[in-house]
Amino acid sequence: MEVDKVLREVSGCPEVAAIAWPPAHQGQADHIIAFLVAPLTPVKELLALCRLHLPGYMIPREFIVLDQMPVSASGKIDRKALAAMHSPKA
Repeated sequence: MEVDKVLREVSGCPEVAAIAWPPAHQGQADHIIAFLVAPLTPVKELLALCRLHLPGYMIPREFIVLDQMPVSASGKIDRKALAAMHSPKA
């Protein structure tokens, strides 16, 4: 995903994931959320840097710093787990 590539470059962090929010079964999501582990760039600067490299609709609206990225059994970033972490609790 292009957003992940830009996030890695501007944050100095290899562990990043961008997800569309809210998760849409049909149609378009409202915005993008970026999850990062130990970014080298302060979160306050990430938005400005993303604006330089991404079109408006691809710029994350939220940046969430995690202690560790959830991974699936295959060792890939678990984007469903990220969405569940961000979902309001019922």
